[in-house]
Amino acid sequence: MRAKNHELLPDSMRAQIVEIVKAEVRAMLEDPTVPKFQGELPPTPAEKIPGEKGRKIAPGGRKKLASTLDRELERRFQEWREERGLTLSRGLDVVFWHFFGKPKMSFEVSTQPKE
Repeated sequence: MRAKNHELLPDSMRAQIVEIVKAEVRAMLEDPTVPKFQGELPPTPAEKIPGEKGRKIAPGGRKKLASTLDRELERRFQEWREERGLTLSRGLDVVFWHFFGKPKMSFEVSTQPKE
């Protein structure tokens, strides 16, 4: 039912709503009071490529990770990444990238077959 709700709105109203949301998000991202990460971040691909179901994905690949973590470590990690305005995935990238000595990311590694 949720997918059909947008069909109830006229196109002009839907376009206005989209513009309002974009403006609000832009304002939040530019807000100097929103904390930003103040350290070295791993590189990100310059462009995304078409993936499954029309979604844009980063070249190189991503891997889902399911795990358990000590409660105190999880609390500290969540606090750390929220203070820096990082998503969970980006926060994990930062932590692992620094832990492993800033290696090349998957999209930077040669795609040449190994012999």
